[in-house]
Amino acid sequence: MPEISFNANEFAPVGEFTPLPVGKYTVIISASERKATKVVPKPGEVQGQYMQYTYTVIGEGEFKNRKLFDRLNLVNANPTAVEIAKGKQSAICRAVGIMVPKVTEELHNIPFVVSVIIRPESEGFKATNEVNGYERVDGVKLTDVGDMPARSGAPAAAGAAEAPAGKRPWEKKRRATT
Repeated sequence: MPEISFNANEFAPVGEFTPLPVGKYTVIISASERKATKVVPKPGEVQGQYMQYTYTVIGEGEFKNRKLFDRLNLVNANPTAVEIAKGKQSAICRAVGIMVPKVTEELHNIPFVVSVIIRPESEGFKATNEVNGYERVDGVKLTDVGDMPARSGAPAAAGAAEAPAGKRPWEKKRRATT
């Protein structure tokens, strides 16, 4: 058995975890892990997968060192979920200034800003935070970062995938609500 060598009398117990208030927080990616979804695939379907990013709030204040989790669908039966995840991954890459990472660890420990909302309690699950936006700490718009052939008309970098034609699903939704 592992040795613990700990005296609980020396530390106050941790209270109940509550979601961070809605707002913007400067964070770093402190961990990343590719995981399989819990949904068992039907015969002929591929097991779903997602990337889980763990963000740590940095800076000063009462929320310093708090963790946030962001899950991006890599493999999913719903192609819209995968497209949304690709857009989020693009935003994360632009926010940290690494446009073509080979491994997720390249994105770690670089400050950027996330917008956080609270997903209300439902179906027996407690309220939790959800990341719904990404920004650079220097204020540069994400659309101004990197080679954006669809906007600038400049040729794409060798080996880079071309942007899909038309609006992405999240752009349609965003425009419809504004």
